[in-house]
Amino acid sequence: AKWLGREVYNCPVLYADFELDADEQRRRAYHVARGVCLDRPPHDLLYVSGLGRPAGEVLKGCLDVCITEGIGLLIIDSLGIALQGDAEAARDVIRFHHDYLDPFRAAGVTLLVIDHQGKTQAGERYQNKRSFGSVYKENLARSVIQVEPGDRGEGLLTLKLRQTKNNFGPKVEPFGARLAFTDEKITVDAHELDATDLAEEGTLNAGDRVRLVLKSGPAFPADVAEACMMPLGTVKNALTRLRKRGLVEYTGEIDPSTKARQVRLTEDGLAVTGVTDPIEGCDAVTPDEW
Repeated sequence: AKWLGREVYNCPVLYADFELDADEQRRRAYHVARGVCLDRPPHDLLYVSGLGRPAGEVLKGCLDVCITEGIGLLIIDSLGIALQGDAEAARDVIRFHHDYLDPFRAAGVTLLVIDHQGKTQAGERYQNKRSFGSVYKENLARSVIQVEPGDRGEGLLTLKLRQTKNNFGPKVEPFGARLAFTDEKITVDAHELDATDLAEEGTLNAGDRVRLVLKSGPAFPADVAEACMMPLGTVKNALTRLRKRGLVEYTGEIDPSTKARQVRLTEDGLAVTGVTDPIEGCDAVTPDEW
C-alpha cells in the first residue's frame, strides 16, 4: 500500500490524546476497527490521555514508551491544546518543537500531529486557511495535509484532502474520502473527485485546472476563469501555453460581446487530462495481516 506516493508498513502506534477522555476514544476506536472487519482495535495500538496533565510531562512519558515498546508512529491530538505557550508566538512554537517533538524524530519515531485552523470568514476560501497561530507551526512540519469537510448527510460525510506542503517531493493531487457512521461502526472509503472539484484546487497549477474545466466541453476564457476561481489574465496565459503545446485549440466560435474565442481540448489534451482514480479491490484488514 502507498500513502502520498510512499510505501506504508504496519508498526505499533501510540495515540496521545489531549482533547477527549479514554472512554470516548475507546468507543470510537472500536467503531473504526469494526469498519475494517476487526472485532476490536489492534493490540499494538496504544493510547494515553493527556487531559489535565502538563503536555511536556505526557510527551516525555510517551517518548519512553516509544523506545521501550518499539513504537513507529506517534499521533498527537492536538497541537493547539498540547502546545505549552502562545500559539501565535514563534518562540513558543519553536521551543515546543525543539523540546518535545524533535526527540521523537531523533529516536526514529514518525510524528502525525493534528492541528486546527481558524474558521473561514465571509469571502474566504477554506483551502486558503492555514493552522491557527504562528507560521512556524507549518514551517517546522515536513508535510502538511489539509482536511476539508464536504457534503453531509444522515450518517455520511465526504472529505477532500489536499497536501499543502511537502519537503521531499512534489505535492500529491487532492483526493477524497467518504465516511459512513452507524451505531456499530465507522467505515472510510475512497471518494472520487470529479473534474469540477479539482479545477478549484489551488494546489494544482493553472494549466491543470484549466484542462480539468475544459474536460467538460468547450468554453470561453471568462467561463473557465469563473470555474477555476482564477483571474482571467492567468487563465489566458495558461491557455496560450496549452495551445503552444497542442493541448488546446480554438473552436471557431466567438463571443459577440467580448470578441473572446472559444477553446476546447485537442485529442492530445483529452488524453493527458484525468481525474483522481478511485481505489478499487481494497480488502478489509484482518488481524493476521497486522
